[in-house]
Amino acid sequence: MIYRGHESYTHPQDHAQPTSSPNSSVTPSATPTPHATKQPLRTRYAVAIFIGTEIEAKEDATDDEHMYYVGARTLVYQLLHAERTKFSSPVSVVIMVTKGVRESKRQRLRDDGAIVVEVEDVEHSVEIVVGRYAEVFNKLRVFDPHVMPFEKVALLDADMVITRPLDAIFEDPAAQRLLVNRNATSPLAPGLPPIPNSYVLASTPDIAYRPFGFPPNLAAEDKRDYFNAGVIVLSPSTELFKYYIAVLGRTELFDGFWPEQNLLNYVHRRDGPMPWGSLDLLWHLPGPTAADFEAGMAILHCKFWNPNSDPCQQSAVSRRWEMQGYWTGREERLKERPEERLEDLKRV
Repeated sequence: MIYRGHESYTHPQDHAQPTSSPNSSVTPSATPTPHATKQPLRTRYAVAIFIGTEIEAKEDATDDEHMYYVGARTLVYQLLHAERTKFSSPVSVVIMVTKGVRESKRQRLRDDGAIVVEVEDVEHSVEIVVGRYAEVFNKLRVFDPHVMPFEKVALLDADMVITRPLDAIFEDPAAQRLLVNRNATSPLAPGLPPIPNSYVLASTPDIAYRPFGFPPNLAAEDKRDYFNAGVIVLSPSTELFKYYIAVLGRTELFDGFWPEQNLLNYVHRRDGPMPWGSLDLLWHLPGPTAADFEAGMAILHCKFWNPNSDPCQQSAVSRRWEMQGYWTGREERLKERPEERLEDLKRV
């Protein structure tokens, strides 16, 4: 049985070490909370999704009025339950939440099969211009192996449509461990802590407003050397996490308008010592077009709450209600046959 949720989760003290086979498992040390099961985490890889406090919501708003929370639920459904898109190998799905996220949301996500982890706020002095970005620097916790005890993690934004299983993204050539280039033309800024000897950081270019057609002409795009943080494959590292936090304290080094995205692009600039790797473009590009959809792109960045005639948006709305129907039907069945509940949970 694959361990995928229905419990609280506390931060382990040791980073799990990789094993020799992509299909083998690791067991990090962890102290269970009173609600936790006795079964440890058993996967090398994980998908992480971040949701923060709904700062613009009214106090009496229902959980389902928080669109990114519903988006996270829809994404968990696609990754763990939908026949067309669920993982075919053991991969954990972890939701990182801030302290302002209601317990009712957390429990619903656990019931959906995710592992829920509350992350501490990352302190900073960056002026955040866009309100919904107020807590996005907390995403940096995904790089801390005490928070994410996995060999590799795919960090996904919550507003995503999945078209096929994502197992192979962890084996993409760009998502393999690279040695640091100590002779880079853009050296490290003075006064920062040491960087690791090797790292994993892969994404795709941020070229949302590109001409229609796939593949895009990267040579003609000004932002081909700047990646989008909507999908990142990484390997948690204590040294790297500490380096990010140190850079966060040096606000002169990066533009804070796109907060964590600009910080990560500074650290992993192409002419620096830790350049980012470019995933196959059929994994993800922001601002998906009809051509992307037809080409079979795996991850489409679409908000279901902004529907229009675009096929990607239509799919986002469809997945949202497919998720709702799946859980409504399952819960109604368990009300009629309560003796099936234990067996039903075991199948998750």
